[in-house]
Amino acid sequence: MTKLTLNLKDLLIDAFGATAQLPASVDIDDLVDFNDVREHDVDLHELLADERKIALIWSIDDVKARRPDLCDEQAWQVLEKFQQHHDCNAQAIWDTLEQIAHDLFGTGNARRVERCAKALDDYDEDADVDTNLTDLLADAMHWCRDKERDFRHLLEIAEEHFHAETKA
Repeated sequence: MTKLTLNLKDLLIDAFGATAQLPASVDIDDLVDFNDVREHDVDLHELLADERKIALIWSIDDVKARRPDLCDEQAWQVLEKFQQHHDCNAQAIWDTLEQIAHDLFGTGNARRVERCAKALDDYDEDADVDTNLTDLLADAMHWCRDKERDFRHLLEIAEEHFHAETKA
Protein backbone atom coordinates (compact mmCIF):
# COMPACT_ATOMS: atom_id res chain seq x y z
CA MET A 1 0.00 0.00 0.00
CA THR A 2 1.41 3.36 -0.97
CA LYS A 3 0.10 6.25 1.06
CA LEU A 4 0.59 9.91 0.38
CA THR A 5 -0.07 12.63 2.92
CA LEU A 6 -2.00 15.54 1.42
CA ASN A 7 -2.20 19.03 2.88
CA LEU A 8 -5.95 19.59 2.71
CA LYS A 9 -5.77 23.29 3.42
CA ASP A 10 -3.50 23.94 0.45
CA LEU A 11 -5.68 21.78 -1.81
CA LEU A 12 -8.86 23.56 -0.75
CA ILE A 13 -7.32 27.01 -1.17
CA ASP A 14 -6.07 26.01 -4.63
CA ALA A 15 -9.55 24.77 -5.56
CA PHE A 16 -11.73 27.50 -4.02
CA GLY A 17 -9.50 30.38 -2.94
CA ALA A 18 -9.12 31.49 0.66
CA THR A 19 -12.89 31.81 1.03
CA ALA A 20 -15.12 29.18 -0.55
CA GLN A 21 -18.26 30.40 -2.28
CA LEU A 22 -20.81 27.89 -1.08
CA PRO A 23 -24.40 28.46 0.04
CA ALA A 24 -22.62 30.18 2.90
CA SER A 25 -19.14 31.67 2.91
CA VAL A 26 -16.58 29.48 4.63
CA ASP A 27 -13.10 30.60 5.51
CA ILE A 28 -10.82 27.70 4.60
CA ASP A 29 -8.49 28.38 7.57
CA ASP A 30 -11.46 28.26 9.95
CA LEU A 31 -12.81 25.10 8.31
CA VAL A 32 -9.50 23.28 8.55
CA ASP A 33 -8.73 24.49 12.07
CA PHE A 34 -12.26 23.74 13.35
CA ASN A 35 -12.19 20.19 11.96
CA ASP A 36 -8.50 19.61 12.72
CA VAL A 37 -7.88 18.13 9.28
CA ARG A 38 -4.63 19.74 8.18
CA GLU A 39 -3.34 16.54 6.61
CA HIS A 40 -4.98 13.40 5.33
CA ASP A 41 -3.46 10.09 4.24
CA VAL A 42 -4.65 8.83 0.90
CA ASP A 43 -4.05 5.31 -0.43
CA LEU A 44 -2.94 5.98 -4.00
CA HIS A 45 -3.54 2.43 -5.17
CA GLU A 46 -7.10 2.51 -3.85
CA LEU A 47 -7.81 5.79 -5.62
CA LEU A 48 -6.37 4.45 -8.86
CA ALA A 49 -8.29 1.18 -8.54
CA ASP A 50 -11.52 3.19 -8.41
CA GLU A 51 -10.52 4.58 -11.82
CA ARG A 52 -9.36 1.14 -13.08
CA LYS A 53 -5.76 2.32 -13.26
CA ILE A 54 -2.48 1.24 -11.71
CA ALA A 55 0.79 2.97 -10.98
CA LEU A 56 4.14 1.54 -10.05
CA ILE A 57 5.65 3.57 -7.24
CA TRP A 58 9.41 3.80 -6.89
CA SER A 59 11.21 5.40 -3.99
CA ILE A 60 14.77 6.30 -3.18
CA ASP A 61 14.77 3.20 -0.95
CA ASP A 62 14.33 1.06 -4.07
CA VAL A 63 17.35 2.69 -5.68
CA LYS A 64 19.43 2.44 -2.51
CA ALA A 65 18.60 -1.26 -2.20
CA ARG A 66 20.57 -1.76 -5.42
CA ARG A 67 23.07 1.07 -4.86
CA PRO A 68 23.56 1.58 -1.10
CA ASP A 69 26.56 3.81 -1.81
CA LEU A 70 24.27 6.61 -3.09
CA CYS A 71 22.96 9.32 -0.80
CA ASP A 72 19.27 10.25 -0.78
CA GLU A 73 19.79 13.14 -3.22
CA GLN A 74 21.72 10.96 -5.66
CA ALA A 75 19.05 8.24 -5.44
CA TRP A 76 16.41 10.89 -6.20
CA GLN A 77 18.38 12.04 -9.26
CA VAL A 78 18.45 8.43 -10.48
CA LEU A 79 14.66 8.19 -10.06
CA GLU A 80 14.09 11.46 -11.91
CA LYS A 81 16.25 10.30 -14.82
CA PHE A 82 14.63 6.86 -14.71
CA GLN A 83 11.19 8.45 -15.07
CA GLN A 84 12.35 10.37 -18.16
CA HIS A 85 13.57 7.16 -19.78
CA HIS A 86 10.83 4.84 -18.59
CA ASP A 87 9.74 2.38 -21.25
CA CYS A 88 6.76 0.20 -20.35
CA ASN A 89 8.01 -2.35 -22.89
CA ALA A 90 11.40 -2.70 -21.21
CA GLN A 91 11.96 -6.14 -19.72
CA ALA A 92 14.94 -5.22 -17.58
CA ILE A 93 13.72 -2.38 -15.37
CA TRP A 94 16.28 -3.07 -12.63
CA ASP A 95 19.05 -3.11 -15.23
CA THR A 96 17.83 0.24 -16.55
CA LEU A 97 17.77 1.68 -13.05
CA GLU A 98 21.28 0.41 -12.32
CA GLN A 99 22.57 1.71 -15.67
CA ILE A 100 21.23 5.19 -14.95
CA ALA A 101 22.85 5.13 -11.49
CA HIS A 102 26.11 4.01 -13.10
CA ASP A 103 25.91 6.73 -15.76
CA LEU A 104 25.27 9.41 -13.14
CA PHE A 105 27.53 8.23 -10.31
CA GLY A 106 29.96 5.59 -11.53
CA THR A 107 30.39 2.01 -10.44
CA GLY A 108 29.33 2.28 -6.83
CA ASN A 109 32.80 1.42 -5.65
CA ALA A 110 33.99 5.02 -5.64
CA ARG A 111 34.15 5.00 -1.83
CA ARG A 112 36.50 2.02 -1.92
CA VAL A 113 38.69 3.68 -4.53
CA GLU A 114 38.77 6.84 -2.42
CA ARG A 115 39.81 4.93 0.72
CA CYS A 116 42.68 3.28 -1.14
CA ALA A 117 43.77 6.64 -2.58
CA LYS A 118 43.81 8.08 0.96
CA ALA A 119 45.95 5.18 2.17
CA LEU A 120 48.35 5.70 -0.73
CA ASP A 121 48.63 9.40 0.15
CA ASP A 122 50.63 8.35 3.24
CA TYR A 123 53.35 6.86 1.07
CA ASP A 124 56.30 8.46 -0.76
CA GLU A 125 54.98 11.38 -2.79
CA ASP A 126 58.04 11.20 -5.05
CA ALA A 127 57.46 7.52 -5.90
CA ASP A 128 55.12 6.33 -8.64
CA VAL A 129 51.72 4.88 -7.77
CA ASP A 130 52.75 1.28 -8.51
CA THR A 131 55.65 1.51 -6.05
CA ASN A 132 53.40 2.98 -3.37
CA LEU A 133 50.72 0.34 -3.95
CA THR A 134 53.35 -2.39 -3.74
CA ASP A 135 54.56 -0.92 -0.44
CA LEU A 136 50.98 -0.78 0.87
CA LEU A 137 50.45 -4.46 0.05
CA ALA A 138 53.82 -5.40 1.58
CA ASP A 139 52.86 -3.46 4.72
CA ALA A 140 49.58 -5.40 4.85
CA MET A 141 51.58 -8.63 4.63
CA HIS A 142 53.81 -7.48 7.53
CA TRP A 143 50.73 -6.54 9.53
CA CYS A 144 49.18 -9.97 8.91
CA ARG A 145 52.35 -11.76 10.03
CA ASP A 146 52.54 -9.59 13.17
CA LYS A 147 48.85 -10.22 13.99
CA GLU A 148 49.02 -13.90 12.99
CA ARG A 149 46.61 -13.55 10.07
CA ASP A 150 46.76 -15.51 6.81
CA PHE A 151 47.38 -12.82 4.16
CA ARG A 152 46.89 -15.20 1.19
CA HIS A 153 43.55 -16.43 2.56
CA LEU A 154 42.39 -12.85 3.18
CA LEU A 155 43.54 -11.90 -0.34
CA GLU A 156 41.41 -14.74 -1.77
CA ILE A 157 38.38 -13.44 0.16
CA ALA A 158 39.14 -9.91 -1.04
CA GLU A 159 39.22 -11.16 -4.64
CA GLU A 160 35.83 -12.84 -4.17
CA HIS A 161 34.41 -9.59 -2.81
CA PHE A 162 35.94 -7.63 -5.68
CA HIS A 163 34.39 -9.92 -8.28
CA ALA A 164 31.00 -9.77 -6.57
CA GLU A 165 31.15 -5.96 -6.33
CA THR A 166 32.20 -5.47 -9.93
CA LYS A 167 30.30 -8.45 -11.35
CA ALA A 168 33.54 -9.21 -13.17
